[in-house]
Amino acid sequence: MGAPAAKEAYKGAFERNKFKLVNARVETYAGLVFATFNEDAPSLDEWLGDAKFYLDCYFDRTPQGMEVVGPPMRWVINANWKSAADNFASDSYHTLMTHYSGVELGQLPPNPMFASHGVQVALENGHGIGIVGAPPNIPLPEYLGLPEEVVTEVKKKLTDQQLETLRRSNFVPGNIFPNLSILNVMQLPGLEENEAPIPFMTMRVWIPRGPQELELISWFLVEKEAPQWFKDQSRDNYIRNFGASGMFEADDAEIWTGIARVTQGVTARQKLKLQYIMGLDADHDPKDWPGPGKITHTTYTEENSRNFFGQWAKLMSEK
Repeated sequence: MGAPAAKEAYKGAFERNKFKLVNARVETYAGLVFATFNEDAPSLDEWLGDAKFYLDCYFDRTPQGMEVVGPPMRWVINANWKSAADNFASDSYHTLMTHYSGVELGQLPPNPMFASHGVQVALENGHGIGIVGAPPNIPLPEYLGLPEEVVTEVKKKLTDQQLETLRRSNFVPGNIFPNLSILNVMQLPGLEENEAPIPFMTMRVWIPRGPQELELISWFLVEKEAPQWFKDQSRDNYIRNFGASGMFEADDAEIWTGIARVTQGVTARQKLKLQYIMGLDADHDPKDWPGPGKITHTTYTEENSRNFFGQWAKLMSEK
């Protein structure tokens, strides 16, 4: 459409209708738009599988659904996209070390086990989600601390099993394979004493720009039914903690960048191996967990990392 002086330059040989964009297969779920250029790929319903249960909990939990507030933030990180996707799919264990500044500022408790309480859910096709609950000695609001008006609407939409899943949620990172991550988190909006937790939801896509570089596009979402005060405070919380200049966002990016930089070295390539052994002996009994998937009753496990990289290796090895 933007070809300048096409008639004169091409002398009538350029026929626009013969140079259309390549069509992608497009399907939607929970207000999210998915596309693929692979004609042999499974349907979206088949690809998502049991991940739909959790997308309903965090993306489609009220009758009117979510809305995007403001334009997406986008920036470039000198890291491999798999480090970010794996982090969101699996890694609660990094929290105390990577985000120790949050402990020093009083945003996070100093207990090294505080992020271990909850479950890690491994799903088919490499999807994974971590649902971190409240430590036994730290009382936190149910339903992520969502305002009463939103919780009332949530109870109209979700099943009993999904409601119970949401009720137990505190920090919820996850990744839909390969590169769509979510983060629904309840966190202090500021550093003032006695401020109530204000949850926020972000969705991000990790776009590979080579083995050592990715482009991150990050959206902020909130329930359409939410009161305006909550929308404003939730967005402020997102920007402060996980926007382009957010404290926790910067912590994560620093680690991913360091991994990419170190693994380019000759010694690292020849002598170092990444280990994903945490939780190999874990109990996967679903017990009283209300949702589907392979359940590990702690988030200090690398079950989802093994699931993610197992799916990646499978696809990379196919002819």
